[in-house]
Amino acid sequence: MPMKTLNKEQLVKIAKSRPWFVQGFNGFPLYLHNVAANTGWMIKEVCGTSYTHFFLRMHESRAKWGYDEVDMANVGHGYYKKIKKISQLKSLESKHRARYLRAKKQSGNVSVNALKKLSFVQLVNLARKLSNELTMSVGIAHSQEGISFVSEMKLKDMLDKRNLNTNENFQLLSSPLKPSFLSDAQVLLWHIRNSTGGKREKLIKKFQTNFSWIDNSYVRGKSFTREDVIEKARYQKHLPSAKALAKTKSAKQRLMKELLLTPQERFVIQTVETVTKWQDNRKKFIMQTIGRFEPAVAELAGRLGLKTDEFKYICPKELTLKNLTSKKFLAQLKARWPQAIFYSLKNGVLVYSGSEGKFIENHVARTEDQKITELKGMIACKGVVKGYVKICRSIHDIIKVEKGEILVASMTRPEFLPAMQKAAGFITDEGGITSHAAIVSREMNKPCIIGTKIATQVFKDGDMVEVDANEGVVKKLN
Repeated sequence: MPMKTLNKEQLVKIAKSRPWFVQGFNGFPLYLHNVAANTGWMIKEVCGTSYTHFFLRMHESRAKWGYDEVDMANVGHGYYKKIKKISQLKSLESKHRARYLRAKKQSGNVSVNALKKLSFVQLVNLARKLSNELTMSVGIAHSQEGISFVSEMKLKDMLDKRNLNTNENFQLLSSPLKPSFLSDAQVLLWHIRNSTGGKREKLIKKFQTNFSWIDNSYVRGKSFTREDVIEKARYQKHLPSAKALAKTKSAKQRLMKELLLTPQERFVIQTVETVTKWQDNRKKFIMQTIGRFEPAVAELAGRLGLKTDEFKYICPKELTLKNLTSKKFLAQLKARWPQAIFYSLKNGVLVYSGSEGKFIENHVARTEDQKITELKGMIACKGVVKGYVKICRSIHDIIKVEKGEILVASMTRPEFLPAMQKAAGFITDEGGITSHAAIVSREMNKPCIIGTKIATQVFKDGDMVEVDANEGVVKKLN
C-alpha cells in the first residue's frame, strides 16, 4: 500500500497533538531507523500490540526520537495482559538472541580489506544483510521501552497503596541485581591498568575480544586497537565495588518482605529486573553490529561520492540497488543533510528536508526558559552534590567534562562512560528506571536525577547547581 503523503502543516499538527516521549541521541537515521522504526511493528508476540508511529528530528548527528506515550502505555499494558510468567519473558529473550545470531551468521565475516574487492552489487547486498542484522539486534526487544514505561507506574502504585512511596523505596524496587556490561568492562580495565608484562597483554586481548565495540554509538563504530585499550585503562582509577550491589540486593529483599507483595506485584518487580538485563544485552548486540556495519557504510558512501555522514541520512528500506544507482535519489539523499525530519509509519517513512524540515523543526521545538531556576525529576541514585554544569549535547562534548562537574544530557549512552567517571553527578532530560543513566549512576553510586524534561535547555555550561537526589530537585545556585 503506498504511503499517504502529509504536508508540513499536517505533520506539525500531528506532532503538537500527541504526548511525545522524546529521547535524545547522537546518531544517524540509517542506524536509528534499523533499531527503532524497523522493529516497532515486530513486538506483537510480546505485547499483542505494537507502536503506531515514530517522529525523528535530525540536525547533523544530533537526533531526537519521539515515542507516542499512548503507544508506550498500550505496549506496556499489552505485555502485562499477555505475559503472566517470568519464564515466558525469558523465553522471548532467548528468541531475540537466537534471531540476532542467525542474522549475524547470514552477514558473515566483514573484513575492511575484503570490502574493497567486492563489486558494487555485492557491496549493496552485504550492506542490506548488515542492515537486517542491525534490525534483529533489537527486534522484539523494542517492547522494553513500553514495558518499562508501564512498570514504573505499577511500582509507584504498589508503594502508594501501602503509603510507602518514598524516593528510597522506589529506587530499591527498580534497582537491578546484576552488574551491567559497563561494570564488567571497568573491572577488566582496572586489572589492565594495574598489571604488567605478559599478564597485561593477555588482559588487553581479552578486552579486545569481549569489549572492542564498547565505545560504538549510533553515530559510528570502530574496533579498539591495543593502544586504544591502554589509553582507556589509564582512566580506570577505581575498581567497581561489588559490595554496593550486594547491599542493594539485601535492602531490596527486606523491603519486598515488608511489603507483603501479591504474586502479580512480584511479577512486576521480576519483569523490571529481567528487562534491565535484557536491555543490557540488546545494547551489546546493537553496538557490535554497528561496528561491523560501519566499514561497509563508509565504503558505499565513498564509491557514491558522498560523505559518510551524508549517506547515513538514508533509511534502511531505501538501501536498494535501484536507489543507489539513481542520480535523482542520490541528489535527494544529499539534500537531506544537515537537517531533516522523518515520520515513520508501518508501511514506510516520510522525509522532510530543506525548507520543509526547517519549518517543522521551528514549529515543534520547545523554547528555552531562562527564568526557571529549579527543576524536578525522578531519582535514579540518591545523594546531594554541588558542581558546575557541563552540557553534553553531542559525542564531541564528552571530552570537555572535568572532574567534579555535573554532567547534563538529554540521555546518556555507553559512549558517555569516560565523562561519567569524572562527573560528580548526572542530570538527564529523559529516561526511566531502566535507562543507562539510572543503571550507571547506581553502579557508580553518584547522585542522579532523570526525567527533568528540559535540563539541557534551562542550564548552560558553567552554571553552579545543587543536585539534591534525595528529594529529586536540581537548583541553580548562581
